[in-house]
Amino acid sequence: MLLLPKLEFECDGETFLGVWVDWGFDSMFSLSIIDSYDWNKDGEFDADETQSVHDYAFINLENYGYFLSIREGDQRYTPSGTSGFSVRQVEGKLFYRFFVSFQEWSLGKDISVNVFDPTYFCAVQYADPAIIVRQASGAMPDFRLEENKDYPVYYNPMGTVDDDTTYDQWKPGLETAYPEEAHVWF
Repeated sequence: MLLLPKLEFECDGETFLGVWVDWGFDSMFSLSIIDSYDWNKDGEFDADETQSVHDYAFINLENYGYFLSIREGDQRYTPSGTSGFSVRQVEGKLFYRFFVSFQEWSLGKDISVNVFDPTYFCAVQYADPAIIVRQASGAMPDFRLEENKDYPVYYNPMGTVDDDTTYDQWKPGLETAYPEEAHVWF
């Protein structure tokens, strides 16, 4: 499955409040969700249909940290939850949108966020534009999408299908990945 993420950071002053995550999906996955949950076939997801997509398709990503990793220096954080979930389709392509708050961590002024599926079920190819920043007040942070060779992600390619573990240090049997990161800093 192809996953096309876009990250929209919310800031206030020099504080990162969180990130809106938009995912676009390939035709095959899109079709399966649209056919299964757009019950009235009107091309839109009403409140009940949206709740069903959330409860039966999206919520499983909680087990995988929503494929998100927030990094500050060498510290990595995985979201414990999301809010504001919505789903829509445009010309047969499915899109999820959800918010990840950064309030559970005391983040500084230089962070990176990556979208990475340790199971490699999803190929990740960032949308264009990949990063958007919304600033409530103060100066805009700088940002860029970059591959980070300094803080790789290690994963077990021989793990079970439900093994979603990522490791901060290499061990025998693990593979190394350098996912692209949205680097945002003041």
